[in-house]
Amino acid sequence: MNPLTFRELELKYGDFIFLIDEKGEGFSGMYEGEYDNSTETFKFNNSSKGITETIYIENLQHLELIK
Repeated sequence: MNPLTFRELELKYGDFIFLIDEKGEGFSGMYEGEYDNSTETFKFNNSSKGITETIYIENLQHLELIK
């Protein structure tokens, strides 16, 4: 995923999102913020695994806000 596309989403802490990683696996969970533009990462509370992970934006195939 392009970092510019990510920033255009204007995600806020607590937003529920769905993402697809570089392996094609899909996960849903909560955006926990901590966006770092130097490494293009953010924190994600993965509902499927029950853990908070650091996500590398450039490794994502897809990310969307779930309303």
